Amino acid sequence: MSEGNQASWQQGSLYEPLHQTPKGPSPTQSTEYGHWHAALWCHAVSINWSYLQHAAQRLLPLVFLPLSAADAVFSVTGRWLGTDGHLYYEASAAWLSGGNPWDVFVTNRGLEYHYYALPTAAVLIAPFTKIPEDLFVAIWIGIQVVAAVYVVWRLKLQWWWLAFPPLVDGILAGNPSPLVIALLVAPHPAAKAFAVLLKVYAGLPLLGERKWRAVLIAAGIVVASVHVSDTWPPPQGRTALCSQTRTAIRSSGWPEGALR
Repeated sequence: MSEGNQASWQQGSLYEPLHQTPKGPSPTQSTEYGHWHAALWCHAVSINWSYLQHAAQRLLPLVFLPLSAADAVFSVTGRWLGTDGHLYYEASAAWLSGGNPWDVFVTNRGLEYHYYALPTAAVLIAPFTKIPEDLFVAIWIGIQVVAAVYVVWRLKLQWWWLAFPPLVDGILAGNPSPLVIALLVAPHPAAKAFAVLLKVYAGLPLLGERKWRAVLIAAGIVVASVHVSDTWPPPQGRTALCSQTRTAIRSSGWPEGALR
């Protein structure tokens, strides 16, 4: 690499030359020269990932902050602030009163949002139904904020990642997803297990990382909850869940065969 090109790259560029392209045969000497030269060029140049990371650290906050600010405004004007918090509260209250949690839904602008969580989620939130619903939702959103801060701290991310739009959406809606992530990145297996009790798909990263103690703890609690009276959905509850799932799959455009 010439001194001029090296100085130019050190100032920051997207591509980093690995080595100079060696001289090859004349194009007239081989009909395959063009393919050989193209392949050699791909190996001679690689992406400078440190430059991309530096650029992302400057650009992503400029994207995250306005999007999250807009979400905060829309959550109030669109009246979906704390929607999932209300849904979890009402589902637990329905279970305590002998009803079916999976029949619970909230309506916003003509759209119905149904409760889909595991029975264990209804059991975990049941003690909070002793306080007023609006107070619970406020506390629940606060818990998601604390969880988001813990995730950013635990993963040693830049603090502007708190404005990551999906994370902000989960906080504003009162969805337990920020709490689930916080439990997954926590060091203790019991904390990881509780993530599965709130969101069943939290078990997938535990299986992928072979966190067998956390998997066993979660499985044990789920199995034990089967013996709790009326915890798992009765036949009509299972029918409602299957019907709602089929409707969701159809609306996603999946082929009819996927429903069998």
